Formats: sequence, structure tokens, C-alpha cells
Amino acid sequence: MVIYLMLNRHRPAQIFFAGALLLTAPSLAFAHARGGEQIQEVTKALQGNPMDPTLLLRRGRLYLDQKSYPEAIADFDRALESQPNDRSPLMYKGQVLQRLGRYQEALACLDSYIRAGFPDSFAFELRAQVHELLNDPETAIQDLRRAVEIQEGVRAW
Repeated sequence: MVIYLMLNRHRPAQIFFAGALLLTAPSLAFAHARGGEQIQEVTKALQGNPMDPTLLLRRGRLYLDQKSYPEAIADFDRALESQPNDRSPLMYKGQVLQRLGRYQEALACLDSYIRAGFPDSFAFELRAQVHELLNDPETAIQDLRRAVEIQEGVRAW
């Protein structure tokens, strides 16, 4: 998976995925504003069941998109607490920790997620980024190769 952020003096920022335009800067701003409304909706839904792991994961991902990292981590932790067998919050928590520069903690979350048997290329890509930031390029390359293998398997299927 390749995503390019194109910046040009004459046009707003654009995000490309495999050559296809996905979003422009104005639509990103709208998505950000809409994210606040979605957080309110999910928070309201959580009032009826404050430990619903699906809602906690959803709100945590919205907080992640909004760069509200402490709130995202809290929701991912609560989702893990309410449903310990679902390891998916670990990947997102690892992403938050990586953005915060807490690389060892991010690595622990991503390792745990991957060891749980989730062959997710995004998790390997994230872990590769963390290894690169920790000056471990050999391991980063291994993780990137694994991510590519998974993506090629998905395409072949």
C-alpha cells in the first residue's frame, strides 16, 4: 500500500493511493470537523454500555484521527480490558504511541498484536517505522518485506 501526499504551490494538498486521488485538503478539513460530531455520537452510545469494545475502538480511532492521543489510548485500553481476546486495539495504540515518540511502548504493542496471529500488513508497516526510528534498519526491512508478502497474498486471492 502506497499513499502519497502531494504538495504543490498552485493546488491544495492531495492524497493519492496507487495513483487515484482520494482526498484534497478541503475534504480533509471537513472530515476533521465531522470527526468531532462522530465522537459525540459514539460517546452518547457509550452511555448505555460504557464498556462496549466495538464503540470504544471506534471512538479511539476517531480520537486518533483528531490527534487526541491521551483519549485514544484510554479508549484502546478500555477496549482491551472489556474484551481481552480482541487484540486489534493494540495495533491502534501502537500507532498512537509511535506518533507520541514512545517507540519502545509502541513496539511492545505491535509485537503483541502480531504475535497474537494477526497477519496485518499495516501492523508490519507500523512496526517497520518504529524499528527505523530506533535505528534498526535490518529489522525494519524484514517487517516491510513481510508487509509486502501479505499484500501480495491478498491481491492473489
